[in-house]
Amino acid sequence: MSDRPNNMELQPPLPSPAGEQDRLLDLWRQSGDAGMDMETVMEEYRILADRLGIVGTEEGAAGPCSGNAGNGGRGGRRKVLAGLFRYAAILALPLCIAGAGIAMLLQSREKAEALAETGFIQEATGYGEKKDFYLPDSTRVWLNSGSVLIYPEKFIGNRRNVFLSGEGYFQVTEDRRRPFSVRTDNISVKVHGTAFNLSSYADDSVVKTTLESGSVEIAVPGKEKTFTLVPDEQLTYNTGSDEVKIEKVSSSDFSTWRDGGITIDDRSLEETALMLEKMFNVRIIVATERFAGARLNIRFRSGETIGNVLHIIQGILPGMRIDTSGNVIIIR
Repeated sequence: MSDRPNNMELQPPLPSPAGEQDRLLDLWRQSGDAGMDMETVMEEYRILADRLGIVGTEEGAAGPCSGNAGNGGRGGRRKVLAGLFRYAAILALPLCIAGAGIAMLLQSREKAEALAETGFIQEATGYGEKKDFYLPDSTRVWLNSGSVLIYPEKFIGNRRNVFLSGEGYFQVTEDRRRPFSVRTDNISVKVHGTAFNLSSYADDSVVKTTLESGSVEIAVPGKEKTFTLVPDEQLTYNTGSDEVKIEKVSSSDFSTWRDGGITIDDRSLEETALMLEKMFNVRIIVATERFAGARLNIRFRSGETIGNVLHIIQGILPGMRIDTSGNVIIIR
């Protein structure tokens, strides 16, 4: 039985100022121990600082991630100001000194200063919204409902890193000298010139990467090896069971959402309800456990209403009743 509020928390409750500082310092220490390069450290810091709500925004811009995406509100575009990241550059210098010479330190300082001057852009979609846009390298991105993508105003150094929470489809501009990486809370996807779909919602234990063209290399926390996909392959990572599965699929089925299509792929009724909440900006309460063992596999073309979708599901699950009150749907 489920009675969930219709929102998606993309950030934890704000800790105390001292707690914020401790978490940021921990990030720097962990990054140093892991041998992460300066650009990676800077970008991870920016993401954490943004999600903690301790960076400035343009006047009138959207608030923190959870303020727009995933609560039925409007998505938007937000610019993260760069000035506060100068503090990050200063904190990072001890990491450069350890195990590196003066030349490396100076080079890292220059890179840190350049990164400190580079702002981040946050693109967000609310429930019931989708959008597409271009990154600074001409990579095209489509964002599904209730999603956030954070990326730099310009890509500096030898890589192009972005952060995704939610679902996105990427047509990546090829640049062999600078790999393109999409990071989520759970996995990292590295590509060169590729088209792929990535779904990694904060409230979903299943992360899916579906490759349409090119190739991708996927790193999963705790796994010694990386996983490489070829077109029409999909990697599924279950964060609950820590299971990784790769299978052949029809890749186009998993990006039909760009044109209004719906793909329910081996989902429970609860998981399907979460998906439909995002797509149609409604609240769905599953008030029964009678269908807990059911798995749904359905494809819908564009233009379907929430009523039509639920009617089809009702036909698959005999005895399912639907009560509607305004924007709230109760499944019994």
